[in-house]
Amino acid sequence: MNNKVKKRGTALLLVLTGIMGQFTYSTTSVAAQNIEESVTELNLANNGDFETPNVNLQKRNIWQLNAENEKAEIAVVDSNSFGHIKPGTTDASVLQKIATTPGKTYKFEAKIKVTANNNLEPAGVYLVAYSANETGEKGDVINEIDYTDKKYSHFVEQSFEFTAKTKYSYIGIVKRNNNETTKERVVQTAISIDDVRVAEKDNNYVTQWEESFSGDELNQDVWGYELGSIRGNEQQHYVNSKENVSLKNGNLILKITKRKDQYKNPRGGDSARDVVYNSGSVRTHGKKEFLYGRIEMRAKLPEGKGAFPAFWTLGSDFTLDGDINGAQGYGWPACGEIDIMEMIGSPTSQRENQEEKEGNQSNKIVYGTPHFYYSKATSDGDKDGSYSPTELGGNKVLGENLADDYHVYGINWSPDKIEWYIDNVVYNTMYLDNDERLAAAAKAFQKPQYIQLNLAAGGNWAKNAGKYLAEDDTTFKVDWVRWLQNDKQKAASEAYYADASKITGVNDVVMNVGETPDLLKGISTSKENYIVDYSVDDEYMFNNEGGLTNVALKVRGKSDKNALSKLEEGVYNIYYSAYDSTGTLSSGQITPTQKIARESSLLIVLTRNLNVKKGATLSSISLPKGFKWVNENQIVTGNAKFDAIFQKDENERSVEIELPVTIIDDTTSLNANVTASLQKEQSIPTKKISAVKTSDDKKIEDFLFPSLFGGMILYMLKNKR
Repeated sequence: MNNKVKKRGTALLLVLTGIMGQFTYSTTSVAAQNIEESVTELNLANNGDFETPNVNLQKRNIWQLNAENEKAEIAVVDSNSFGHIKPGTTDASVLQKIATTPGKTYKFEAKIKVTANNNLEPAGVYLVAYSANETGEKGDVINEIDYTDKKYSHFVEQSFEFTAKTKYSYIGIVKRNNNETTKERVVQTAISIDDVRVAEKDNNYVTQWEESFSGDELNQDVWGYELGSIRGNEQQHYVNSKENVSLKNGNLILKITKRKDQYKNPRGGDSARDVVYNSGSVRTHGKKEFLYGRIEMRAKLPEGKGAFPAFWTLGSDFTLDGDINGAQGYGWPACGEIDIMEMIGSPTSQRENQEEKEGNQSNKIVYGTPHFYYSKATSDGDKDGSYSPTELGGNKVLGENLADDYHVYGINWSPDKIEWYIDNVVYNTMYLDNDERLAAAAKAFQKPQYIQLNLAAGGNWAKNAGKYLAEDDTTFKVDWVRWLQNDKQKAASEAYYADASKITGVNDVVMNVGETPDLLKGISTSKENYIVDYSVDDEYMFNNEGGLTNVALKVRGKSDKNALSKLEEGVYNIYYSAYDSTGTLSSGQITPTQKIARESSLLIVLTRNLNVKKGATLSSISLPKGFKWVNENQIVTGNAKFDAIFQKDENERSVEIELPVTIIDDTTSLNANVTASLQKEQSIPTKKISAVKTSDDKKIEDFLFPSLFGGMILYMLKNKR
């Protein structure tokens, strides 16, 4: 049975019988869960309230203040900031360049104040929207409101609609003199603007999926773990400990703790940093993928020197840094990566006198960045097209500490562009056409991605992690994650999948140690020239301790039968990939052209078959270390699969599985089956088998010996009489 369906049914039964509180398994659904946060249209006007700094880290102004003698400014009166054009000029503007879609209609809203000196009536000031010209500068007027002869001594709400003609538009206030007879009035007029909002009309976003983290454990049908030391010269080791990854009060909690067995980062070379912390990283790879729409989370970010939280996506065809055979997908950056939110923490107020910030460490800056393969990239050896000749990523400098409260971070992703936003305000837009580099970006971002959430510490970009992150309870708290689409985004996504490869027949597999079952049995893809193969990794067998530990690729594909036969008892991931057998993969430095499908399931490896007499309970079947029955008192009446849990250690995450149980009524057959299994797994000669007792042998002895003893007593009493 599908785990999602099974869990929903179980949850309903428990509610009806009034015993819901006795169980702790997550019933989080991959369907919508009614997150209370309303869906708000995105505001394309960055810093519309003028309260945050007007420049980003690249020293680019958000609002362009154009006038002689500083007659255009961001003014502050009674702690309120606003855009302002002073008297004393006939040519001035406060404008912002925003990304728009030609043919789309937008609503432009703002608060306006208009005054004039010397008791004159105002003239020559406008609330306006312009097209951009061929060079990207301000072009023709699309629409405007003329405030000639209109005086507002206090801010009043004003609005109009405009239909964009170009990919960029300019919005804001201007002063210009159109008539010599009104020139003096224009000179003496002042206009102010505040609370600017520009939103695209008629988007009608619909929630396609959301995760509210309302259970006691992560939903394993959606989330997996990234484990070990993975990227860059960072200072954390990702583990599956409940101390580092947990669900509490409806939040996903990723937490930094001290690592006991510390080591040097293996990728740092002569500048290798010490890996001194444990932390958490989770992802939807192979379980849930996304294509086009708004992907957003509500979260409270950590603070502390070098604390490095991230909310991001990677291509669903990614080979997981070597945990999937490179011939079955794309490496980085060919797979594509969208950093939806990154932040580099600075020392807390309590630690400012104990350690200094480095680089761009700040709890008031959020970053959004794309990464993709571009053959002509010159910024690094990876051929990442994000940085040269100009940076495609963006950042937002805020006036508040992002650790003080929850904020919404997201992207609005369409086939032709990606917008990054915080609290529904867009701060960066990247188009996916216009030139060769952006066309390369389109190859990476016009295909599905999966979501990842992690809390790193330090690194070459994040600089050195502080000494107190574990001591100060550094945590990344995620309230929810959701995915929404409008009609055009949904149609584009459906069009992609209509022509993409699909994998059917994927289910969990149970095998015994030493066997080589056909893991492709019943699995197929219908796309021409596409084949299905698999990789097996040992995520669920991961060791949290032991210095530098990592997940490993254990089986490289269908031809790797020897490796399959050597798998030890436990639980593994099978990653199935459907790809073009005539194409070329195996590299991160290649333009992605294939529509690769990726699905995952569990591979459960046992030492022997699970056999039992009819009418016995599951408790009579001994399970290997780490396995346990969900309900060991359940009576076995026929061959069936029964719910079980695999948990390598008590403080680690668990995984729900189903184990097949076979009825054997004949005691001899049962014992012979156990004996055969023991011979297979221990290679013990037949004549020595009698010296080996199993739990099943012991149960037979417990039945036979009392019976024989009782018979002897009765015989002796009868003879005595």
